Amino acid sequence: SSSPSKSIRAAIVDNPQMKTLQDLTSTFTKDTGIAVVFDVFTEEELREQFLSGDPTAFIDKYDALMLGPLYANIYGAEGVLEDLSAKAGDEYDIDDLVSNFKDAMSVDDVMYAAPFYGESSFLMYRVSVGISISTR
Repeated sequence: SSSPSKSIRAAIVDNPQMKTLQDLTSTFTKDTGIAVVFDVFTEEELREQFLSGDPTAFIDKYDALMLGPLYANIYGAEGVLEDLSAKAGDEYDIDDLVSNFKDAMSVDDVMYAAPFYGESSFLMYRVSVGISISTR
């Protein structure tokens, strides 16, 4: 097996979804010839690195960066991030994305980050044990 001719560097957070991504990377490298080098941060470390000083200095170190909707919106609107909408190509149908997740990564219908996974929260309770919630 030959070694990859190209490589990309990605800043990611240390969570189960990213561990899965790392596990799948060997298949990507085999299929594309592109090696992926991951710099793994805790959520706090990544936020601190990204927000300390000029975010472009941090972004310029990476070909791919894991960031949340807040930063995609702020730095997309400021022109720090590139418009991914125009780069999607025929193989990637942006309309296949869950609209709420896609919209969270967009400003004025321009997508600055592509959702890799999504999460949300909800509150569940049992009225049978005397818990009630105001309907106001």
